[in-house]
Amino acid sequence: IRFDCDIAPDSAMAMGLPVVSTAVSAVPEVVNEDTGILVPQRDSIALSAALKRLGSDPALRRAMGEAGSVRIRRDFTPHPGFARLYERLTQTDVARQAA
Repeated sequence: IRFDCDIAPDSAMAMGLPVVSTAVSAVPEVVNEDTGILVPQRDSIALSAALKRLGSDPALRRAMGEAGSVRIRRDFTPHPGFARLYERLTQTDVARQAA
């Protein structure tokens, strides 16, 4: 299955699911070794191995799912961005120059 948008991994991670995906487009910016498994494009052997690995290891699935959910909430929602923007806007000139 090919998705022409990169929201499928984000959505899975937000739901607490581990991700198996090809390393295309912006997916590697979202999915890392803690949240899922990236495989080369058109590599059915690597895809099969990744699925078998997750299928046979419930603890790994759970850990990757939890890590993905945390990563999406922490790094890819507007709320952290607003908090960082507020911090930057309220810094003193001295603190701003140091950053």
